[in-house]
Amino acid sequence: MIIRKFIIEIVKKIKNFFDKLSNFAAMEKPVSFRMQIPFFINKSETDFQKDLYERFDDMVVRHIALHLADDLWGEYPFKNCLLYTSDAADE
Repeated sequence: MIIRKFIIEIVKKIKNFFDKLSNFAAMEKPVSFRMQIPFFINKSETDFQKDLYERFDDMVVRHIALHLADDLWGEYPFKNCLLYTSDAADE
């Protein structure tokens, strides 16, 4: 009888915990969408342009050039400079 009451009490506490958790995890509706990404704050077009992730074109071009050079030469450019400086730091 005592074990049954104990189990019932635990089940009630677990249910209460998940009820509170579901209330906490409920998300509000997004204010706007940009490229299928929901935004929960109101941002203007100039605010979006100021963000770093909106200006990724140059970074993509640099990474493509780096990986193409790696395929062409068999190693990354300036790898020897990195090895030289790391060897000098070890001495």
